[in-house]
Amino acid sequence: KNEKAPNILRTIHHFNSISQWFVKLIVSEIVAKTRIEIISKIIDLASLLFEMNNINTVVQVISSLSNASVSRLKNTWASVSKDRMEKLKFFERFISHEKSYKKYRTEVERMTYPIIPYFAVYLSDLTFLNEGNPTFTEINHINFLKCRKISEVFQLFEKFQSSIYDFKPDKQIQSFLVSIPIEENFIEESYQCSIKIEPRNPEEAFEKLLQEEERLRKEIEYLQLRNSDLKQKELELKNIISNHACFNHGS
Repeated sequence: KNEKAPNILRTIHHFNSISQWFVKLIVSEIVAKTRIEIISKIIDLASLLFEMNNINTVVQVISSLSNASVSRLKNTWASVSKDRMEKLKFFERFISHEKSYKKYRTEVERMTYPIIPYFAVYLSDLTFLNEGNPTFTEINHINFLKCRKISEVFQLFEKFQSSIYDFKPDKQIQSFLVSIPIEENFIEESYQCSIKIEPRNPEEAFEKLLQEEERLRKEIEYLQLRNSDLKQKELELKNIISNHACFNHGS
């Protein structure tokens, strides 16, 4: 795969890394008000991307909100504005896989270029055409129908590539976005963060908070004792240095 389709693999890797990053932004925020603002800004970002016909990134953004660690945050979602929730529902309908992405395909045909399409749709098409149809017919002739269908997908890609955006690149932002890594334990860690900010059992959560408070209190006490000990040693060291200096001066 790395040899035959390195750019496709990089695209998939980038898609997943950005989606993970948005999830992490949400579930790592312990302040509910800020968390609501983050979700609201993500939906607003999706709206701007949609206006620019950057559909692939719209899906990147929206997929983060459908992640299990984010979608379970009922208290958080309850405070997101009705207007933004309507926008989110629109995007979810737009990228629905029902009837082989019929809604998406219909809307993209109406869009003006440039367009950044949702790549997964066409990768799925190519996989289905290649694996679901024989390359040769029963009489050992080339299956030109299969070849023609595959060619149509590639021609569509060429059409998407025929026009570009008139944007001035921001190298700093680009560098940041491409450097976001894929985290190995992302699913488990993000879900644990989600449980912490909105526990399943409020009573259990309260008990854990008390335990955490006790742990932090003991840690503070230890640090205070440690600090006192260091100050004492610092004082002793100063006295030794002072006595040594007096001894040398007397000599």
